[in-house]
Amino acid sequence: MLSLRNKTFKENADSFNEKAGRIWERIKGLNIFKEADYMYFYAGFGSEPPTLEWIKELSEASPKKRIALPRVIDKGRMEFRMIEGALMEALEISPFGIFEPRKEMQMMDPDFVPDLIIVPGVGFDLDLNRLGYGGGYYDRFISHLRDTYFGNDSSKMAKKPLAIAAAFECQIVYRIPISKEDQKMDLIVTEDRMIKEKAVFI
Repeated sequence: MLSLRNKTFKENADSFNEKAGRIWERIKGLNIFKEADYMYFYAGFGSEPPTLEWIKELSEASPKKRIALPRVIDKGRMEFRMIEGALMEALEISPFGIFEPRKEMQMMDPDFVPDLIIVPGVGFDLDLNRLGYGGGYYDRFISHLRDTYFGNDSSKMAKKPLAIAAAFECQIVYRIPISKEDQKMDLIVTEDRMIKEKAVFI
C-alpha cells in the first residue's frame, strides 16, 4: 500500500497531483464539508495527499472556517492548534520532519469536538478500518473525541466528530488487521469513490 503510493509519488508527479486533486474535489463537494465550521486537518508529508495546499486554498476561499493542525506533545499523544494568519508562518518543522503549528498558536480544548477531522493512514479497507503508522496518535485522539460525544456529560455532547480519510485507491485493500483500540473511519474518500458508514449523510 505505502510502497505503491510512494512509487506513484516518485515516478509520476503528474498522475499523483491529478489523483490528489480529484480527492480534494470530492471532499470539497461534500455537504458536510461545506457546512462545517471547525475542521481538523493533518500536514501531508511525502506521498500523502498535499493537505497544506488544500488548507491554503480553503483559507483563502472560506476565511470564516476554522482550521487546526496537530502538534505532537509526547509519545502517542498530540494536541490540535488553530491556524491563523499566513499558513507557513504559523508552522514549524517537528522533530519528525513534519510541519506542525508553532507553540504560540491557540491550542484547542482537548474536549472540544470539531465538525470533522481529516485523517491520514497507510491503508484502509471496505469496512472503514484504518492502518496507521504505528504510533496510535489518531486512534487515541479520535477515541477521545467519540467518548466526549457519546459520554454521559450532556454539556460536552455538542456534535458527532466525523472522521474522514483522504486516501488513494492503491491504499484500499480487502481487509485490514485490527485491534480493539483501532478506530474506524466514518468516510473514506479516494480519487475514484467514497466508502461510507451507512448512517453518514454526505
